Amino acid sequence: MGSKINTFIIGAQKAGTTSLYDWLGQHPEINAPLEIKDYHFFSYDKHFKKGKQFLESFYKKSDVKINLHGAVNYLYFDKVCAKRIYEYNPKAKIIICIRNPVDRAISAYKYFVRTLRESNSFSVALDLELNQKLNSYEELSNNTYISHGFYEQQVKTYLNYFPLEQIHFVLFEDLVNMQKQNDVMIKISEFLDINQSYTYNFLQRNASRAPKFKSVNYLVRKSGLTKLIKPFVPFKMRKRLGKKIEELNISNKKIEVEVSSEDIKVLELNLNDKNKNLNKLIRDNFIKKYV
Repeated sequence: MGSKINTFIIGAQKAGTTSLYDWLGQHPEINAPLEIKDYHFFSYDKHFKKGKQFLESFYKKSDVKINLHGAVNYLYFDKVCAKRIYEYNPKAKIIICIRNPVDRAISAYKYFVRTLRESNSFSVALDLELNQKLNSYEELSNNTYISHGFYEQQVKTYLNYFPLEQIHFVLFEDLVNMQKQNDVMIKISEFLDINQSYTYNFLQRNASRAPKFKSVNYLVRKSGLTKLIKPFVPFKMRKRLGKKIEELNISNKKIEVEVSSEDIKVLELNLNDKNKNLNKLIRDNFIKKYV
């Protein structure tokens, strides 16, 4: 038997959640199992049907204050996840990372190109989303570059279940700013009521950079190798091995993708009005640049 999860990083996708999860996992008062990051238990019915005992089985440390679970699509699938997380633990603390939604969309496109989950040009990908031609759970999770940036709507849903005092917002642009990282972590530590003087190793994780070898991504994502070894390799080992391989295969080179001025206009047209009341909603001014 494991322990109940009491803190969630719910997204947004490509807004620094992997780095933040890793940094918080360094803290001695926090249990953040690596293999369960982005295991979308509350948003994916197939996982949810396994029951909370399966998820909690990864949280067996008894000497920690915070059991942390993070999955980027919990913010996007707000209507399903907010209710499920509330029913699981109504006293849970929620951390939401947000990023300039246009930059977020482009970063997500680069990431899914790198991981072979996007084969269309950016223009075509945006057109498919706008014309509601994406239907599967995987397509909606990965290839909806615009609607992942509808933060105001998503936050409203969570506020229907959780009081604002249980939600903490982190700005990606501060998270990756070396001069602001320490202040960001102190504020999070205060929110979580843990030791604020801990010194973190600020390594950036999951950056949208080009792979060293495309063939490695193909083996992991497309070849069927993962399904082949699934019956013989335990879940924890598969998850850790997959993440390690992906990390080792990331180069320092930028991913070269074409994003036209027209693509930017499409993003701005569909995103600019979606967050205009977010500051008022969360009673904060730290995202003025989005309104």
